[in-house]
Amino acid sequence: MIQDAPNLLFMTGYQNASWTLGADVSVRLFIRLLRLMERKRARAMVPRTSAPMQEHPMMDLTSTYFVTAGRVFPRGGTGEWSPKTNYFADMAGAKWGSIADLHFL
Repeated sequence: MIQDAPNLLFMTGYQNASWTLGADVSVRLFIRLLRLMERKRARAMVPRTSAPMQEHPMMDLTSTYFVTAGRVFPRGGTGEWSPKTNYFADMAGAKWGSIADLHFL
C-alpha cells in the first residue's frame, strides 16, 4: 500500500523471479487486510510510517525505461515498507505476519 493513500494497493513483483509470484504475495496480504476491515466495519485503511526512514527504489534495475519511470514510482523503505526480496519469507509474512498495528477509519 502507499503511505497516506486510503485503500490503494500498488502491486509489484520480483526483479529476480516471476512477477506473478510477487503479485500473489501482494494480493494475499491485501485480501487479509480487506477481511480485517470487514470484521471491524472499517471503510478505509490508511498506511502511515511511525517514524522517518530512508527510502529505497522498489527495484534495483538499470534499464533506461525503468530508471526514468523510477522517478514517479512509489519507493520502498525498511521493515514492512521494504521491497519484496524472498518469495517464501514474503508469503509467510503475508499469510501469518502481524497486522495488529494497523489503524482503520
